[in-house]
Amino acid sequence: MLHLKTKEFWQGVVSLFVLILVIAIGSRLLGLNNADAYIQNAGVFAPLLLIVVKAAVIVVAPLTGQSVYLLAAPLFGPVEAFVYLFIGDILGFVLTFAISRLLGRRILKKVLSDYQFTRMDELLGHVGTWRGFAVARAVLLGFADITSYAAGLTKIPFWQYILITAGMVAVNITF
Repeated sequence: MLHLKTKEFWQGVVSLFVLILVIAIGSRLLGLNNADAYIQNAGVFAPLLLIVVKAAVIVVAPLTGQSVYLLAAPLFGPVEAFVYLFIGDILGFVLTFAISRLLGRRILKKVLSDYQFTRMDELLGHVGTWRGFAVARAVLLGFADITSYAAGLTKIPFWQYILITAGMVAVNITF
């Protein structure tokens, strides 16, 4: 049972608040909310900027890349748009996985109590296999960035992660 006075609960609330604050400030500083305007005015660098922005909106989880998806086909044509978006998505998902794999557990060990960390591990045990990850990606399609960060905290091999991710990205861009 959850008690509102427990140390773990308040640690979690404060950690979540700090994380949201850091992400909000970071997105303002990066100016990613107006990325589509930058891409339209980038000239020959537009494809590279599209790829970088698409990767960035995945790494900075609460940002959305919907306007980038809508802008890509009219600017570049359907085939080129698919290729640029695919590269940007894969790059973003590789980065989220790598960040989580390299730093995630160390950071979470500092902000979560032992009890919370153990519970997190139990939950992640379900997505730590290729089947579990594939189901999580399919069911939580709108939260692909979060499932990628979660996958980095598990023992799923990178090759399994990237194969499932590439398939989901191709389907997502197509529809």
